[in-house]
Amino acid sequence: MRDLEDEERIKAYMKAKMTHIKMYNKCMNLVDGLDVEKFDKLVRADERDAMIQTINELMGSEHDRNPIFSDGYDHALRHLYQFVEARGNHD
Repeated sequence: MRDLEDEERIKAYMKAKMTHIKMYNKCMNLVDGLDVEKFDKLVRADERDAMIQTINELMGSEHDRNPIFSDGYDHALRHLYQFVEARGNHD
């Protein structure tokens, strides 16, 4: 059982590491080409994607509370989502 858990952790680590390596290589290619503006946009886009993913994960997470609270919580998250998404339209 422990071997399967270790294997899953190793797979998750390797997947995260490969994602990091790919992003690093993409960033280095942009920096080496002295295209700082593209590098800046790439970083901002990556940060927006991470924010939207976090907002999506939080959506509905408070439904075990009072409906007024949970509806307000989701409403606020929808506004945050729209704000983050709109920032991407200005790049």
